[in-house]
Amino acid sequence: MSMNDKEYVIAIEPKNQNACNFVGTREDSGLCQLTILQNEGMLPEHTLFEIGCGALVGTIPFVRYLNKNKYWGVDPNEWLRQDSLSVVRNQDILEKNPVFYSNSDFIPENKRKYDYIFAHSIFNHAANWQWESFLDKITSHMKKTTTIIVSVLFSEGNRFGNAGSKQDVWTEWKAQGVIWVDGKPKGDGKGAVAWKSKDFFKDTCSSRGLKCEIVEGHTRFYTKFKPNECHDWIRITKELI
Repeated sequence: MSMNDKEYVIAIEPKNQNACNFVGTREDSGLCQLTILQNEGMLPEHTLFEIGCGALVGTIPFVRYLNKNKYWGVDPNEWLRQDSLSVVRNQDILEKNPVFYSNSDFIPENKRKYDYIFAHSIFNHAANWQWESFLDKITSHMKKTTTIIVSVLFSEGNRFGNAGSKQDVWTEWKAQGVIWVDGKPKGDGKGAVAWKSKDFFKDTCSSRGLKCEIVEGHTRFYTKFKPNECHDWIRITKELI
């Protein structure tokens, strides 16, 4: 697959334009995310759990790439995926039997262990304790060989456009942006970011027997196609002793 394989991308039409505006990503963002997972070794026969599937910008490429019955996703904003699935050109993914949950706990509502776990941008809004709660719960869904790929924003910033922040401790969820749809607000406030330090991610993982690696190459690749999406990327795996 290459960034020119447009058959994988989400179709954006008036029916799901508001949903895509809310999440702030477009077709090539989804291709970038799929490419990152492929570069991490994800094959069609692997299982994937996505945290924050949103308007399905990344989900649709993932499901089209994966074999049937291999995808699970969670996002509390059910309207986002409903809007994208109302577009006929996106409905083919339903033939692959993707499973969606609507909780806000970042975890699947099953006992399955996954080959890959993926989260793009969601933890940019999470409180520090929410990240630690996620780690505590997600380990039961990890095999010895599971790879977790997460985009974050380091408080130290990066050389690709993340300016960073002096504050790296956040005690509550930072609001996502609001858009107006049919005269009603969608979202919970002015968009904000909860930056966290590199040491925070490494230390919280290490204390749970997990290895956290910073993957600058993913940032370099992603910003080549989406310069304004300057996220940092981390890879989390189990420490094999």
